[in-house]
Amino acid sequence: MNDKVCVDIEKSCNDCGLKTIFGIPLESADPRLLDVREAGLDEHVALQPAAIAYFGALKKQAIRELDALKRGYDRDSKRWYALAKNKAKANDPKATVADIEAQLIIDNEKAIEQWDDRIGAAQQQLDLIDVWYEAWKQKSFSIKEYANLVEEELYQNPHLVLSGKKDGDDQKKVDKSGDLDRIRSIIRRDRENSESE
Repeated sequence: MNDKVCVDIEKSCNDCGLKTIFGIPLESADPRLLDVREAGLDEHVALQPAAIAYFGALKKQAIRELDALKRGYDRDSKRWYALAKNKAKANDPKATVADIEAQLIIDNEKAIEQWDDRIGAAQQQLDLIDVWYEAWKQKSFSIKEYANLVEEELYQNPHLVLSGKKDGDDQKKVDKSGDLDRIRSIIRRDRENSESE
């Protein structure tokens, strides 16, 4: 695999965290970022892939960090077991597995607690990132449903004012066909994004 491509992808994923929806960066994990009623639908749709990439990358990184901690603990526990076995057998040649495990805990209690704390903290971090990542995936569904509702309302009410500004007492009406095209393109992009996941 091309290392430069991997470096560029990693940089792009990290840069995605700096992208904003209505001035709030993705990396801030503000709950308003998940609410499709906040800001414009276009802004949410445009940044959805960036958010999935950013939080997906964070999740993968958290998985790697947790796995590395578990491997480190496994190496230490095997070394501790060998040392405890030698010590237990030196004291009693008929030492059992239970005797060896007890010796291991006596000799390494503080280190075992430290490993447990580090692995627990890494697991908690992974769980939190996973919940946030799943929320962003759910947001893709919410965007699609929101766009479907808007499209349905357009079909049912041909005189619907979607956007515009007040000029005196009159609202500026938006061309319905242009909004339908925009909604269809949002739905199309959302389908393409969900199929690529």
